Amino acid sequence: MNFRSFTNDAIEHGAKEAVGKERLATTRVLHYLQELENRKLYAERGFPTLHAYCVQVLSYSTAAAYRRIAAMRLLAEMPSLEEKLNSGELNLSTLSTVQNFLVQEEKNKKKYSPEEKIQLMKAINGKSRRETDRILTAISPFAVPQERERVLTPELTEIRFVASRELLEKLDRLKNHLSHKIPNPTYAEFFEELADLAIRKMKLNEKEQIEKQSETTNIRSENTSIQSVSAKKKIRDPQGTQTSDTLNPTQSFRIPPAEKNSNSEPHLPAQSRYTRKKDRRALREESQGQCTFIDPKTGRRCESKRFLQIEHCEPYALGGSNHLSNLRILCGTHNRLLASQIFKVTQKVKTEAKPPVDLK
Repeated sequence: MNFRSFTNDAIEHGAKEAVGKERLATTRVLHYLQELENRKLYAERGFPTLHAYCVQVLSYSTAAAYRRIAAMRLLAEMPSLEEKLNSGELNLSTLSTVQNFLVQEEKNKKKYSPEEKIQLMKAINGKSRRETDRILTAISPFAVPQERERVLTPELTEIRFVASRELLEKLDRLKNHLSHKIPNPTYAEFFEELADLAIRKMKLNEKEQIEKQSETTNIRSENTSIQSVSAKKKIRDPQGTQTSDTLNPTQSFRIPPAEKNSNSEPHLPAQSRYTRKKDRRALREESQGQCTFIDPKTGRRCESKRFLQIEHCEPYALGGSNHLSNLRILCGTHNRLLASQIFKVTQKVKTEAKPPVDLK
């Protein structure tokens, strides 16, 4: 756009008009984000969170997505703020800061009434982000988020957080304990070493669980063999008068119901929520520790590796078994999404199947 022919007044007027339209567009975006969250459309598209959807589909930066989602949630709770957002008295930064403050206060067991929230918004009306931080810090110093992540390069990220005195004392003890291995570590080196130690311990625990499970299986196999030998000695001939040390080929030896099931798990009820450890390991290996939900529309697989859960393809409540073929790994978001869809359809079918009520 060529501004050379524009007068100074025209430039100033045009800038104000564009900013006003930008504010209205921002408010509209927040309403769309609210509807995306209400309908869980981000989950249907294969994303574990609305934030991930905003970053990867809407191309917002991590910080920009975070601000808009926080502002959207506060606006949904207090619709009267929309007018002030459109006028510029409030902005995304101040709204997101207040929303995060309220969430942190709630974690600290402090609940704000609607009237108190209105007074809080009046106090920050027309204030900058820095002034808002000062006001909120004066109210509750530890409720203002002090953690920051900033991407420096594709390989490096700056992380900032506030540590309590107790945490610093624990870190000093660990530094002293590891001083023979890393004498004067930077915080990055120190935390990397702690992460390596935690991962090694986690793998060791998994290995011990596998070995323990293997030992348990061997013991159960030995007990089953002993029970089989005892059963052979107690089997009577067809006349019921003599005992034999060998099984009669014409007789069938029944396994007790508690020992006979689709998973060949001894003493496991036929219909149980219990999932065998070897099945859980198989699911983790097959899924590579990642949610297996795939969006049928785009073919995109969810990338979440957090809050993973074992889900029944055919719900347990509807008669689904615990056989490995009926199990899969999903994140919490997609487990809840599929459950709501399945049971909504089931409820609809039941409702439609009800005979009409005779009002006579």
